[in-house]
Amino acid sequence: KPDEVSVYIMDFGGHVLGMFRDYPHIGGIANDNDAETTEKLAGLLSRELDRRKQKFAGEGVGNIMAYREATGKKIPYIVLVLDNFVPVISLYPELEDFFITFTREGGNYGMYFVTTSGSIMGLSYKVGQNMTNALALQMTDKGDYSQILGSNEGLEPEKNPGRGLIKRKHQLEIQVA
Repeated sequence: KPDEVSVYIMDFGGHVLGMFRDYPHIGGIANDNDAETTEKLAGLLSRELDRRKQKFAGEGVGNIMAYREATGKKIPYIVLVLDNFVPVISLYPELEDFFITFTREGGNYGMYFVTTSGSIMGLSYKVGQNMTNALALQMTDKGDYSQILGSNEGLEPEKNPGRGLIKRKHQLEIQVA
């Protein structure tokens, strides 16, 4: 339900995510060639993070579950999906601080970041260090798995489309559509 989760999209990977525009969960879509919408979306999410920090502090709680329990109010989780992180910082260097803050602080406030990158070097170190989960689909260079996931314990995904590894306590092999 849209009152449970809102999804915002930054589509820097070919503009195919626009097909979700009319879904009720979608709060907005920005493309890499639309600086105004991209900056407005980042501003909206920054203000929402600040608003949630104040609300949670006012209730004396530190995360969304505790807030919901303390107040009985159901605020939606927010997911920011960014397709293709690689060009973001070069196109919009002023957004680096937004991504660092969002990835560092958002989780406690029910705000999550999902991104794709076609290259292991595509994700900024300052943003990547704040991410606790990672998924690697088929990689050409087997060494890339350990760079993305940390030690992959020698595990490699089967050579099937959609097969990959996910970073958890231990690496797990997964299948995606």
